[in-house]
Amino acid sequence: MDKYFRTEKGERVNVIEHCREILGQYPKAEILIGTDSQNSKNHSWYSTVIVYRYGTNGAHYIYNTVKVPKIRDLFNRLFKEC
Repeated sequence: MDKYFRTEKGERVNVIEHCREILGQYPKAEILIGTDSQNSKNHSWYSTVIVYRYGTNGAHYIYNTVKVPKIRDLFNRLFKEC
């Protein structure tokens, strides 16, 4: 996994530094991490999203998407997603 993610605005950020910055500003922020994969014609796409929830004051997310050669076997694709 690449340590660089993108914000909602498309800006490239280092995930570790960004997490430290958010937690420095909002020490009680909740961090949620999710992954998903999708097959297209010739490729499989993997996405990882990190959401920072600020209680009842909204949320902010960063994401990373990777394109790999198509993985036809569902078990292997889901295993690599984890």
